Amino acid sequence: TPLSLAKAMRMAGDAPDGSPAHLVLQAAQPWSVHTHSLFPTALRAQAVVLMLLGYLLSREPRFYANAVEIFDVWMAFVVPHAVKR
Repeated sequence: TPLSLAKAMRMAGDAPDGSPAHLVLQAAQPWSVHTHSLFPTALRAQAVVLMLLGYLLSREPRFYANAVEIFDVWMAFVVPHAVKR
């Protein structure tokens, strides 16, 4: 598969940043702000909706003291878990 070839190239040191092999390896990663552009349009839209939801949730009065932390956890754990290929 392209992924197994890219992994082999990485192990051999032949997958520098920006190479096609590196792009395949990045595309195989779970959703993150860094891999967002590598996901299909529908999943990117889902991620945006989840990001907005997390933002709104973090701004609830009950989370006022920890708004940034709530949003950080949302982005690091909830969105990647919910947005799957």
